Amino acid sequence: DEKYDFIIANYIMEHVLDSSLVLRKFTEIIKPDGYVFIVVPNANAFSRRLAVNMGLLTDLEELTENDKKHGHRRVYNIDIIKNELISTGWQVVETKGIIFKILADFQLNKLLKDNFLTEEHILGLQKLADDNETFCDSIFVVAKRKSFG
Repeated sequence: DEKYDFIIANYIMEHVLDSSLVLRKFTEIIKPDGYVFIVVPNANAFSRRLAVNMGLLTDLEELTENDKKHGHRRVYNIDIIKNELISTGWQVVETKGIIFKILADFQLNKLLKDNFLTEEHILGLQKLADDNETFCDSIFVVAKRKSFG
């Protein structure tokens, strides 16, 4: 019976069987003026676009082996997550991109391990994300429960 002010769904929506069902459940347990904060992987990430152009993926929504290994069932783009939220009783308040991702995780990890990528690189990639949310690694969405009445 308890209602919550905030729900944080950080990299979970891509794992669940029925993400619309989860979002509808969130509307049942959130206070009328409550917010949900969601982070999901972005199908339009620069790194995925590069993989398509290299022939490693056939399309932007195809799951990589790494996605499957981690239990992903889908990837999102900004329109998909916004439409899913709106259709399940939410009003999108804000969207942002999280890091402008230029390469695959394993490549970035190697560059970090070898000290090739620096903190300045990472901060610069985040600044790029602020202006280019479409191509970021992940999408951050803030949504408010729709008011009825």
